[in-house]
Amino acid sequence: MPDSQSNPIQESLRLMNRCPVCQKEYRPTAANILEKKSGAHLVHITCSHCQSAIIALILVSKLGTSTVGVITDLNANDVQRLKNSGGITEDELLDFYQTLKNNQI
Repeated sequence: MPDSQSNPIQESLRLMNRCPVCQKEYRPTAANILEKKSGAHLVHITCSHCQSAIIALILVSKLGTSTVGVITDLNANDVQRLKNSGGITEDELLDFYQTLKNNQI
C-alpha cells in the first residue's frame, strides 16, 4: 500500500513543475523541504534559469491536498532563519510608519 503522506507531497511538487516567473521547468531536485509538521510541509524552490524562488506550504488532510505558494526573494537559508524569529511588534511597525512619514517616502 502506498505511503499516504509522501504521495500527496510528491504529487503537489510534480504539479508545481514550472517557474511562475519564466515558465521554465524546475529541476527535479529543486524542491527543498524545510519543515514537516503534522501533514504540513514547508517547501522552498529556486528556479535554476532565472533564480526566482517560491515558498510553498503543502497541507495534507483527509479531505485532500492543498498548496499555497508565494514568489519570494528569500533563499532557503533565509526562510529557515526567519521562520522561527518573532513577528514584528506594534512598536516596530509604528517606528517604521514614522520613518516613512518623516522622510516622506
